Amino acid sequence: MTIHMDIDNSSLYMARGLTKVNIQNYSAAIEDFNKAIKLNPKHADLYLYRAVAKSGLKDYESAINDCNYAIELNQFNARAFVRRGLIYYEQEQYKKAIKNYNLALKLDSKDAYTYYVRALSKYKLDDIEGTLADYSKVIELNKYNALAYYNRAMLFAQLGNTNKAITDLSMVSEINPDHILTHYNRGQMRMEQSNYRDAIDDFSKAIKIYPEFGEAYYMRAMANRKIGNLRSAQNDYQIAEKKLNKQNSDSSNMAFSEVKYRKVIELEANFNNNFIGDDKIYSVFSGIDPLPDFFIVLQCTSETINNKNLRGISDVTKRIPAPLVLNIKQTDTVSDYKLLTNTVDSIWGNSNKDDIYWFLNGIIELDKMNFNLSLEAFSNAIKINEGFAVAYYNRAYTRLKMIDFINSIDQDMHISVDGKKKQLKTKTEATNDYTEILADYNKALELKPDYAIIYFNRANLKIRAKNYNGALFDYNRAIKLEPEFAEAFYNKALVHIYLKEFDLACSALSKAGEFGLKQAYVVIKRYCGK
Repeated sequence: MTIHMDIDNSSLYMARGLTKVNIQNYSAAIEDFNKAIKLNPKHADLYLYRAVAKSGLKDYESAINDCNYAIELNQFNARAFVRRGLIYYEQEQYKKAIKNYNLALKLDSKDAYTYYVRALSKYKLDDIEGTLADYSKVIELNKYNALAYYNRAMLFAQLGNTNKAITDLSMVSEINPDHILTHYNRGQMRMEQSNYRDAIDDFSKAIKIYPEFGEAYYMRAMANRKIGNLRSAQNDYQIAEKKLNKQNSDSSNMAFSEVKYRKVIELEANFNNNFIGDDKIYSVFSGIDPLPDFFIVLQCTSETINNKNLRGISDVTKRIPAPLVLNIKQTDTVSDYKLLTNTVDSIWGNSNKDDIYWFLNGIIELDKMNFNLSLEAFSNAIKINEGFAVAYYNRAYTRLKMIDFINSIDQDMHISVDGKKKQLKTKTEATNDYTEILADYNKALELKPDYAIIYFNRANLKIRAKNYNGALFDYNRAIKLEPEFAEAFYNKALVHIYLKEFDLACSALSKAGEFGLKQAYVVIKRYCGK
């Protein structure tokens, strides 16, 4: 990735450095952070980002020095103390880590993440009472934090308090119903209480999530045997034997079969939405994620793409040369960047690069997370064709993804089930400015006022900016254009919930469910069941 824009802009080097941290290319990241620091030597967070990269190379002494200098620049930055604590944690210097977390909490006593990482350090020092207190504080600050409930449940189980452990695991199950170890562990605990039928239900849920889970078949067989279901027990024993033998002979399955199931772990999910930043769309909604933005992707296929959202951009899709096609999605997918790039280049060759070429190039670079190149490409498309609505639309989405990426860098340590550090990231202190993004969405709507998904994305942006009435206005506009727009009904409902307008929320959720959005019923159960 090459920076083609303002070479004197430290934020561009910072963004590229963060990208390299994300792919664990720490040496290259340090080079970019060095350039950014040279241009902006008083930007405290740049030293913290460089500390992350240095700790990735196990250059801990230099990483600590960077944290120290960041603290000199801003002694009230709680994140600097947290970062220094994490580096000490990585070196197994748990007392020093706790000391830094304590300093951070003096500056920000409401940061759930700091309590969480302090709990990890206390656990390493066998301070079980202190660990429990910190997990409880995390839950007090964020009552839908599955991680804290899960880890507290494992501690309760270690202390022999099975009832409290089951209660916490039940909360995890409600928040994250697809977490396999929650069901498996709760099933084992229910076995200990001779609650065999509920245990069977838990083991069955674990098996549904992971059909190769031999241990779950074995435990379900034991539970069935206890209640006299001998035929079911025998069937499960046979399946368990086959799957466990397969695991033992297949090294690729060993990692899961060797899991110590009752271990304090971190779930495969973000620790805490609020820690990522107030800009995160879902941070205001008590752990329920609003549905994400729609974005345009490029595919190379001979198949016909049936997507109702493409109808609104037929003026663009008909200009896309085969075998390239556009699609519209809400979730990231893995693309064959080389194939797409080669196809685009082969079609245009040495001919003049028109607006469609730059538009497709922008999509490819966005998919590769080369945000600066993507922005430049969309801007080139707009220079050639000022009426190119979806170029404005995708440029807005790219700007937002760049902000999200920088802000997500501080999803710090992910602890794997074997207790080892998985990866280390950091967080931006940048103030999020949505002015340019909003301007692009406004321009796109000026050019395409009947395109519902632009209103949907702009509504999501207004939630980030805490303009909740504005968000409701845009969701309603989207629904007026597409009366069966389930995603708009769903997100609209979450705004109503936040505003404590539960009757309106439940009505919108009902519509979302009616139009095929199954997760709406989960929220209905929580807020509309009374």
